[in-house]
Amino acid sequence: MPSPLGEGGEHAIAPYLLQRIENCSYIISERGKTTRAHLKILLPNLALEKITFMELPKHQPAQSIEVLLAPALKGNDICLFSEAGCPGIADPGAEVVKLAHHLQIRVVPMVGPSSILLALMASGLNGQRFTFMGYLPVKKPELVAQLKVMLIEMSKNATTFLFIETPYRNEACLDVLLQNLPDNTRLCIAADLTLPEEFISTRTIQQWKKTGFPNIHKKPALFLIGQ
Repeated sequence: MPSPLGEGGEHAIAPYLLQRIENCSYIISERGKTTRAHLKILLPNLALEKITFMELPKHQPAQSIEVLLAPALKGNDICLFSEAGCPGIADPGAEVVKLAHHLQIRVVPMVGPSSILLALMASGLNGQRFTFMGYLPVKKPELVAQLKVMLIEMSKNATTFLFIETPYRNEACLDVLLQNLPDNTRLCIAADLTLPEEFISTRTIQQWKKTGFPNIHKKPALFLIGQ
């Protein structure tokens, strides 16, 4: 079950999802507090006290997750929520889905906001061949080495690479990109997707050098590089 990508992003949740939530008595999420906050905005009249909220164990041993799926084995529907966006995509909920398949529990994906796909859709970069890298190395020498590997793949197969950074390190990451990517490399910055201050722009490194970067300090963002 997709979640808003942040405060002010509730409009991206489709009405049919709300109906499914209203009929669900069990919810699994990373943090129950966040899920409750979203539901209070999405469904103000929903009786939260009638829903059993279950949190994912931090270290995710299989036996702990299996306990969470016990209601499904008895025929009950369970909604799996992400902290933001779609469960299972760069999200610990993937382990729940993996075990559900092992236990032969039916898994039904719901349409909703995915920052990865939204950024790719809006970037203008190659959507036929792309790789999500998650977090790149923090240390500069390792990051530069990783960028070189990505550039080789880009030149061979026109692959688009997507990655994220801890929001407070966004600016440091962009500085490294500016210093180490060729001027003709296209870089897309996609921040605050679906939120009121959404920013999406794709420019060459040469163009970014002239215009400067937007202020995305401490904002959730994706970075995409390609040809």
